[in-house]
Amino acid sequence: MSHSGEDSPGLGIWVVRDDLNSKEKIKEVRELAQETGASRLYLQVVGKVTRCTAQTCCRVPRF
Repeated sequence: MSHSGEDSPGLGIWVVRDDLNSKEKIKEVRELAQETGASRLYLQVVGKVTRCTAQTCCRVPRF
């Protein structure tokens, strides 16, 4: 997670999808927003997906 400086008008927090993969992490994002007074959350829920194993490394199709 990252957030813009406190001097910026309308504080917003950019949240990457890895910070949304459990109830506990979602709770932490919500608490950070409340603590910092953020008025916006920008949630990245889609990204480039790659699956790699010891035998192969292949790209998973984008949806």
